[in-house]
Formats: sequence, C-alpha cells, structure tokens
Amino acid sequence: LLLAGVLRLAAAIPAWLPPESQDILDRMLLMGVYLNVGLFVFNLLPIHPLDGFTVLMNALPLNAALAFERTRGLGVYLLVGYLLLGRTSDVSLAPVRDFLVHHLYRT
Repeated sequence: LLLAGVLRLAAAIPAWLPPESQDILDRMLLMGVYLNVGLFVFNLLPIHPLDGFTVLMNALPLNAALAFERTRGLGVYLLVGYLLLGRTSDVSLAPVRDFLVHHLYRT
C-alpha cells in the first residue's frame, strides 16, 4: 500500500509530459494499484498456503486454532475451487479491493 501511495505521488512529477501521456501514465499507475491491492486482499484469505491462514491462526484462541489447524490439508483444494469458480459465481474480492483503492487513491 505504501508503494501505491509513492506511485501516486510519482504520477504528479512529470509535468513536462503532454496531457495525453499524463493520462496514460495515470491509468497505468491506477491499474498497478488495483493489481497490488487485489493481491493484498487475496493473500489475506484464511486458506493454508496464504498469509491469512497464519494471521487467523495467531488471532484465534488455542482451542479454536487447533480446530482450524485441521483444515490445513484442504487449503489447496479451496484455492483451486475459488480460482475456478471465482469468475462464474458471485464470490468476488472486488468490493473489498475497490473500497481500499478508493480510499487510498482517491480518484
């Protein structure tokens, strides 16, 4: 997220560029911000190979963490299922990504 803020500031630097080039550069930076924030949100899903699993494991009480630990073997299957069904169902992380980008980028 810090990188996205730095890139947003960098977009204002090339004032010598023609307005069309500035618009293209701004769109490219915005797409980079959307991609990075989307990957950030995806990585926080509480599925085993992703970081969200470890974050949730450390936040849960011991009994709940031990019960949640048993789902570790299902992680790969859940990820493949999400990636395959994500485009065809209403399961989407886009609203979270869009909320974060809106408050970060202020377009």
